[in-house]
Amino acid sequence: MRKAMISAKFPAAAVLAVFTAAAALPQADYPLIQKYRVLETTVSNAQKALEQGQIDRCSAEIAKCLESVPDHHVARYIRAQILYKQADYAGALEAMGKARSGYGRLVEVLEKFKAEKIMRQMDDAQAMADLGPILVADLAKTACRQAILTGQILENNKNLNDTKRETQGDLARKEGAAPAEYDYFTGNCFFKLKRYDEAAASFKDAIATDPSHANSYNNLVNLLYAARRFAEAKDFLDRADAAGVKIHPGLKKAVLDGLK
Repeated sequence: MRKAMISAKFPAAAVLAVFTAAAALPQADYPLIQKYRVLETTVSNAQKALEQGQIDRCSAEIAKCLESVPDHHVARYIRAQILYKQADYAGALEAMGKARSGYGRLVEVLEKFKAEKIMRQMDDAQAMADLGPILVADLAKTACRQAILTGQILENNKNLNDTKRETQGDLARKEGAAPAEYDYFTGNCFFKLKRYDEAAASFKDAIATDPSHANSYNNLVNLLYAARRFAEAKDFLDRADAAGVKIHPGLKKAVLDGLK
């Protein structure tokens, strides 16, 4: 049986860059967002230190983050990567649980902000809609201010349409599940702990979040191949092909040979 080869790369943590209008957040939630903003440089320094193999420096930067925000999701993710490098896979898995919890807390705060923003947009749209007939009525009553009033009507209509489009965009946009990299990394931890079914489930979750996540496809297909689950492995080969994801040629051939 061919041994499954799980990638040991450490993907860069994705920082949630959605803090541009933090001042409009509810007062009780603002401190969390502000802390995330203040810690952006510290998190970036930690990630760079990790990539350069400077574990002590990385750990020091992470400690600063966690002292301020104990469930800072990116800091916890980087901590998990440190533990993985140190072969503490159970510790890495526990750190990923805390990263998910922190991510969920941040998303909850951002969803509150989005809901309040949508309400403000709807109020603005209603105010502009109410203003339209007034401007049209004024235009019909006077000849000397026609150009000014016509300009005001056009501008009001434009602002109304822009607000409606922005509101529709905010309503359609949803903060998703944790990044696919979280599931991918969690799958690697499960694999190292020989918890293969859970590893496969994590790689599948990563693919569900990001259908073009190549590392998860390759790791999952390899894992299924090693378990002699050839039909399931072929199914994910087909999904990868449909998504334009490249599977290692040797692995692809091995799966197809296994089906014969």
